[in-house]
Amino acid sequence: MNKPKPSLEQLQHLCPFDRFSEQQMVLVVAKSILKEFTTDDVVIEIGNHDKLEYFLIEGSIELESFDGRFKEVNAGTESARTAIALLQPRKYTVRTKTPCVFALIQQATVNTLLEELPKDKSTEFCVSDLHSGHEIKNIALNFEADLKSNNLTIPSFPDVALRIKHLLDDPNVTVKDVADVLNNDPAITVKLLKTCNSPLYRTANEITSNRDAIVRLGFNTTRQLITIFALKEIFKSKNKLLQQKMGELWAHSSEVAAISYVLASKTPGMNPEQAMLAGLMQDIGAIPILSYIENYPEFMKLDYKVDAIINSSKSLIGAQILEHWGFSADLIEVAKNSDNWTYQSQQEKPSYVDITIVANIHSFIGKKHHPKYPPFDQIPSFKKIGTNGLTPEESQDVLHEAQHQLDDLKALLCPKGIPTLH
Repeated sequence: MNKPKPSLEQLQHLCPFDRFSEQQMVLVVAKSILKEFTTDDVVIEIGNHDKLEYFLIEGSIELESFDGRFKEVNAGTESARTAIALLQPRKYTVRTKTPCVFALIQQATVNTLLEELPKDKSTEFCVSDLHSGHEIKNIALNFEADLKSNNLTIPSFPDVALRIKHLLDDPNVTVKDVADVLNNDPAITVKLLKTCNSPLYRTANEITSNRDAIVRLGFNTTRQLITIFALKEIFKSKNKLLQQKMGELWAHSSEVAAISYVLASKTPGMNPEQAMLAGLMQDIGAIPILSYIENYPEFMKLDYKVDAIINSSKSLIGAQILEHWGFSADLIEVAKNSDNWTYQSQQEKPSYVDITIVANIHSFIGKKHHPKYPPFDQIPSFKKIGTNGLTPEESQDVLHEAQHQLDDLKALLCPKGIPTLH
């Protein structure tokens, strides 16, 4: 027995169908079915991933989120113009308050038809309306819930870099031990040699073997540089929309890392390579967030909403990633507080959080779009950088004096180039 189909009139006012051509709507109707529910039926259960779109045609329903919030939706209202509980895995349990009728259609069918629409501003509203209201907050809450319940996929740290990190934690390790592991990754070896022979480290004799490079740099710097090279592999995605976002994150992190290196070299007691690593680590929490948002393709076209979700959760997840990878407490603290402009440590001496905060703010100079931050003299971290703290004028002088170092570091971290300070 054939299942009942919705009529064209029942669907054509719904989003995104109201932008479809007549031919597309014929396919939508053909691919849809009507399904009836009685009062107090569970239509959708939280956590489900059925790859269907549910459009409320008749009746009244109630949505319950995982944290106990409720929302009522009635057929024919603005809230019912889009698919119910669109995000998957499902973020709501949906129950009927009255007898209801739904039109059901496969998500893949809708997405295929959406891709056929002209890519102009007239179609952008579909994405915007689809996720109005509290959807950003909901995704952030769901992300944190998955994180707390260990249901979130945390990126794996590149194997060679992790093995070398563990090797160098052993006080009895030898240069040969490290060189043998490096031989398994020619790409990292080449980068290490290139760095060792760069203006930052160059000596009278050119370094041509990984063993000589390790001796020249020392174990600590070798560990930090290899970690830095490996990090770039994590800032990647097969998804075209996410590739650009990952690239932007890496470019910003690279600039902050380069400035952190320079600031640390001017600040007693700070290690420039560790500061550079801290600069790269500061946004590491954004990586699994972007991967998570990949489940919601409509969001990826809206930069401001993606940024809002990243900013709401990156500190928490960044700290947990670095803890999971076994990195030091000072780097974990950086992930937690690198954009906390009022941060104050319990110690008088500067920390790598202070370095990255000041570097972050300097990376915004000359940019049209950047987060709001207080005047320099109201940011505690500025008082700890340099020998006796940095005034705005002194900090600019330091960076301009070290511009050639910044150029060298940017070339090392981000060969395609990133904006420079002027």
